[in-house]
Amino acid sequence: MAGGFQAGTAGAKDTSYASSYFDDDVRRVFDLAVAATRPVPEQPSAKPSKQGAPSQTPKPSGSAKPSAPLAPGTDGRDPRLKAIEDFWTPERMAQAKPVKEQEEREARIPRPSEAPSSQGVAPRSPSHEFAGIAQVGTFFYQTDENYRFCAGTVVPSPGKNIIASAGHCFDSTDRKTNMIFVPQHNEKNPFPHGKFAIKVGGIFMDAKYLQPDGDHKYTVTPQAETWKHAVEIGSGDYTGNDGWDLIVRWSDGEVTNYADFDGSSTWREHKWYASNELLTHAVLVTGGDFSDNPYADDTIIRWTDGELSLYTDGDEKGLGKQNPLVVPAK
Repeated sequence: MAGGFQAGTAGAKDTSYASSYFDDDVRRVFDLAVAATRPVPEQPSAKPSKQGAPSQTPKPSGSAKPSAPLAPGTDGRDPRLKAIEDFWTPERMAQAKPVKEQEEREARIPRPSEAPSSQGVAPRSPSHEFAGIAQVGTFFYQTDENYRFCAGTVVPSPGKNIIASAGHCFDSTDRKTNMIFVPQHNEKNPFPHGKFAIKVGGIFMDAKYLQPDGDHKYTVTPQAETWKHAVEIGSGDYTGNDGWDLIVRWSDGEVTNYADFDGSSTWREHKWYASNELLTHAVLVTGGDFSDNPYADDTIIRWTDGELSLYTDGDEKGLGKQNPLVVPAK
């Protein structure tokens, strides 16, 4: 499910939007999306500090990462979202290919010109174009190599801003950019109801559903005897599914990433590194967002010799690129 586009105002209570077709897993993802897209209520003004106490929390020295939001445009909209919507011209939409999994399936379907004349082609029901409906539309997004598209359906929700899609539309390792949803898209009228950019962090998926190869994959919970060998535990968003991954470094140097860990009995294991001597010298490990992209997919490691290393843009395969922060004197 995707949320985070502006398409209306809040309605009645959340429970009035629960579909009888939602099973427990879908309802859980729906509730997660609703909670994340609900406006945050204004907080009451802080109480005055006690006399003699500092009025502000002390801040560490050094330059801080800029955090000031961009000023809204004249229409009140976030200019970053408007830029995404403007990016998708009718020409770019026409160049988009089906989502990779669908493209591979379609490539395996025999065409009349490819079938042997003696066998013929299995008959198919005739198809007819129709104007479509406003509740069903198309996701467009950009990957490293292509423009892609996949279908989505608007789901009634309190904020009127949630769309359901097929599980194969977005997998847990993709870093999709310039993503929009276009209701009732068609070639003759590419965006009859407008274009709606999806905010970063606006995709919600059942963490136990999809793997990069499209298979359902589960791992059993590591037993207590195994956890005796865990020497360091951290977290971050390395698989790009807007869920927190659990990083475990074991006593023999092996490092494991448990993707999208949600405290349940489902553990999706990615073995980052097999046992090795180098990583036994890691003393402290912490994950976070220390680079330019919007994901908490970076890691800082302090080593036994005092070296401090920053690894940026980690993914399901490993820590990413190493950047020395502090080098010990020789």
